[in-house]
Amino acid sequence: MKSVKLVIGAVSNLSDEELLKFEALLNALHLLYRKETELRNFLLSPFVEKSKKMEFLNELSSMAGLEKSVDRALELILELGLLPKLAEIRRSLLNRLKSTSSATLILAREQSPEIVENIRKKIEDITNRRYILKVSYDPELIGGFIFVSPNILIDASIKNSLEKVG
Repeated sequence: MKSVKLVIGAVSNLSDEELLKFEALLNALHLLYRKETELRNFLLSPFVEKSKKMEFLNELSSMAGLEKSVDRALELILELGLLPKLAEIRRSLLNRLKSTSSATLILAREQSPEIVENIRKKIEDITNRRYILKVSYDPELIGGFIFVSPNILIDASIKNSLEKVG
């Protein structure tokens, strides 16, 4: 399961439209892999260079109109021996597409977009959900953040830590 998460993580920055294209590519590859013995033998053969296999997968990706950013995900599928698990990867991808929620991130003070994005990604990795964030500020937090979604509350503020101690 961890290896499937690595593949999903490799495409996590794609738009929903690109993710749907990637899912369609995985579906086609899964069907071909199951039905075409020659293709399966080619992709699984230890005697075929990895570069030749990647060339084939990248060509499929290009034909599907996908960005080069999916190349890493395809490489992981090949390297980690996940070709037999394409259906599982597709299910995880579809679940991820369906599991987008709105949330609020409350910070003590304004932070760079990179820091906000890093917090969002960490929370998404932990919860296996995607979030559209509304960012607000509360200087009483002193530092850290509070993350609020319909199902989750994460209080990682300094104010909360101090209240627990004292």
